[in-house]
Amino acid sequence: MATRVYQRGPVKVQANLTPLIDVVFLLITFFMLVAQIQRTRLEALDLPRLSAAETSKAVHDDSAVVNVLPLGPGGESRGYRVGARTFAESPDGLGALVDELKRSMKQQPSANVLVRAERTEMYERVHPLLAAIAQAGITRVHVVTVDKDGAL
Repeated sequence: MATRVYQRGPVKVQANLTPLIDVVFLLITFFMLVAQIQRTRLEALDLPRLSAAETSKAVHDDSAVVNVLPLGPGGESRGYRVGARTFAESPDGLGALVDELKRSMKQQPSANVLVRAERTEMYERVHPLLAAIAQAGITRVHVVTVDKDGAL
């Protein structure tokens, strides 16, 4: 530390690290929250693979992502997930899903809907979801796949 002599006497110059530590903790908290939000939006699924198809890259920024949750260990349906909310495969659950999609599209009218499902998923479970999306009046629907290298 440098010592300077003033009329009142010697003074030590010190750096106050408290504000810097506060900012670092705020940044850590921010990135942990963002990671958690992203994790709830995208369910860990084994997506279908396409080898040589005409596809385009989906933009996730303003898209509503709907995950078809895989069957549970006993073969029971786990339903559909939009963000952190889960909807049952029942008529009531699908009605609530339609309402959620309508509300989402009112907030972002130019948004797309991305449908994510396991590659081994039966169409009987995906079809009610697609019907609910159509019932919500949404026409921009994309089925998410990965290429042969595993990239979205």
